[in-house]
Amino acid sequence: MFAPVVDLALSLALSLVPTVLFLGLCRGLERLRDDDLINQWVAPDEVSPNANPDARQAPWRDADGAARATVDGNAVTTDCPHCGAANPEYADICAACLRSL
Repeated sequence: MFAPVVDLALSLALSLVPTVLFLGLCRGLERLRDDDLINQWVAPDEVSPNANPDARQAPWRDADGAARATVDGNAVTTDCPHCGAANPEYADICAACLRSL
């Protein structure tokens, strides 16, 4: 149908275009990852200088008044009553000793 040179050029173009597009996607994602906006979004929130320094370290209290969870950065953790390891608030089983919380 086409001349052999045109067939060869078309085959070569069809085989190289996906590779070039993939490499362009990777480069574009790297540039987005290194953007200052992303770095600000991923960075932890800074505490204002007027804030109480002990506010993040204060224990949370259950209804009965027992200290059950502590604030670790932004995540709330629950201490295991058996081994004292910190676990996520939603955990039912301790990750360290595998006992029920």
